[in-house]
Amino acid sequence: MRLFEPICYTEAMNMKHRPHEEPVFADERQQQIIDLIVAHGKVRTAQLTTLFGVTEPTLRKDLSVLEERGLLKRTHGGAIAVRPPLEQEVANRAAHNAEAKQAIALACVQEISDRDAIFLDSGTTVSQIARNLGRSGRYVTVLTNAPAVVEIIADLPTVTHVLLGGHFRRISGSLVGPLALENLARFTINTAFIGVSGLSESGITVSDLNEAQLKAAVIARAQRVIVPIDHTKIGTVDFARVSEIDEIDVVVTDQENLYLQKWCSSHNIRLVVASPKSQGM
Repeated sequence: MRLFEPICYTEAMNMKHRPHEEPVFADERQQQIIDLIVAHGKVRTAQLTTLFGVTEPTLRKDLSVLEERGLLKRTHGGAIAVRPPLEQEVANRAAHNAEAKQAIALACVQEISDRDAIFLDSGTTVSQIARNLGRSGRYVTVLTNAPAVVEIIADLPTVTHVLLGGHFRRISGSLVGPLALENLARFTINTAFIGVSGLSESGITVSDLNEAQLKAAVIARAQRVIVPIDHTKIGTVDFARVSEIDEIDVVVTDQENLYLQKWCSSHNIRLVVASPKSQGM
């Protein structure tokens, strides 16, 4: 399927179809619809008919095809972005995109300097960062709300660690709540690695409000914020909003993405693409 350059939604919706232009084939039109959904979270059928110069039944058929492929969810009058899959326990997520997560983790370790105080969030990709810390030889202090991270780094001679207290959320393997927020206020963080379930132009999101609150508090205290995220989460929007996209300093992912490149460029975010192939995996 052909990949198009990003389109500004406002400009696209203001475009008028000119009859003398060549028609857009169905697969090309559907790709552009996907691009608009990824960038803006929703589209309206009436606006798309103006953009593409086709009838509403044709657009409804396009949306049905894309919904069957799991790329969007149809609504009355248009379509919206697909929510991330139902949250699974962290142990069940570990094997998903394992090579990509390892490549992302290796690239993230390169962002850590000797004597840094870092925050490691919960999540399978961030756990891979913890696993690679010992091999780096860097002396670091780790603050975390994930008992699994402490299990990994507890015996590393170059790592000092602090585990936040709080309410244990088993499904994500994280400590959250008022006590975690209170403890967090005692520390200063050089670099925070924040795990998320969705990243779009409107910001980063997760499935749980308590986790979102803690992540937002970490971002507020950190000098630099890095979001390690595999390509499957780009363009998705989950239930609880963590922060605006411009509060991120670095995004580390495993595949090129035109919209992610555009968002990062617009908000002065450094984008690191660490594919498994480039890591020799």
